[in-house]
Amino acid sequence: MDWPVLGFWVGLFIPLISYLLYPVGVILLGRRARPGSPDSLMPWPDVTVAIAAHNEEASIERAVRSILAQAYEGPAVKLLIGLDGCTDRTAEVLAAIGEPRLRVLNLPRVGKATTDNRLAAAADTEVVVKTDAGSEFAPGTLARLVAPLRDGRIGCATGVFRPRADGTDSSEGEGLYWRLEYRVMDAESRLGILAMASGTALAFRRSAFRPIPADSDADVTVAPTVALLGSRVVHVPDAIVYDDGPTSFGAVLRNRRRMALRALPATLGLVPRLLLAGRFGASISLISHKLFRWLTPVAALVWALSAVALVVRGDPGYVPVVAALAGVGMLGAIVGALNGRTRGAMASLAVAQLAFSLALVDVIRGRRARTWSRGPE
Repeated sequence: MDWPVLGFWVGLFIPLISYLLYPVGVILLGRRARPGSPDSLMPWPDVTVAIAAHNEEASIERAVRSILAQAYEGPAVKLLIGLDGCTDRTAEVLAAIGEPRLRVLNLPRVGKATTDNRLAAAADTEVVVKTDAGSEFAPGTLARLVAPLRDGRIGCATGVFRPRADGTDSSEGEGLYWRLEYRVMDAESRLGILAMASGTALAFRRSAFRPIPADSDADVTVAPTVALLGSRVVHVPDAIVYDDGPTSFGAVLRNRRRMALRALPATLGLVPRLLLAGRFGASISLISHKLFRWLTPVAALVWALSAVALVVRGDPGYVPVVAALAGVGMLGAIVGALNGRTRGAMASLAVAQLAFSLALVDVIRGRRARTWSRGPE
């Protein structure tokens, strides 16, 4: 077997599929898809909005009041806050709100996933909406997020996380990243293969909820579990929740590394289960959209080493290909650096590759992320 040739093509196609072929293909297919309408809609359900919080005294009141201000056609909206070992004034801020629909679980420091599990177990409504302690619901978001679950075929609905603009390149880059990400998710939703969700704007049936592993997260496991049980996951593009974006590329690096560390082991376990259950669309979505993305740094290194080996041995079929790809990459980097938005997106993409590389090393070393905070960990 010619290992440099194999490494060249495998190393090239993994990022090509994840960042170009799959997104373009699924968006084009999604434009033609027309999901069927339900035969009937169930009544608007009671809803519990659940928030896990650790030392969120500066933001928790804004999050709670944005939810209380939501117009909702259902019987009741309840709020359930899990305090994960808070050592600041978060509990006092919540008590001062004086809202009878608000219930607080005061927990020791158990980690985000365990807190979310306690919240799901304590909720007394069939529909649960999960969001973050720094979030702010746009008007109408709650109703838009819950509306798809009136269809019995739908088990999970995910909205849009939109970082608050602060003018930094990191914030602009993350905003552009999420806009592209949601275009792909919307197409996957139309095709019925969506198997991921945003934990900032996530609605699900409690009957379809399964405990989240302590080293993972709700936005990693809830949607694939719903797909595994045979229900659909849908994207709701006008259900918008604002939250703070990263203020520096250092914050982007920490966030992406932590997210990948929580997601990679769980996703590697979920994909075989989805395949065995015959959920091939959801499996393809997770492999192409997520696993290949996390493996891109390794694939790029394999490609670079293989390309060098092929050039050194003077393989006439590969030397011009390597030169052309290197030229296109350099030209794209120069053109992109001239525009602020694309410059931020390119820098964010580069930082993401470093974060994925570090997360892969963390996984191999057996490191896990069980706790979290809004600042650096």
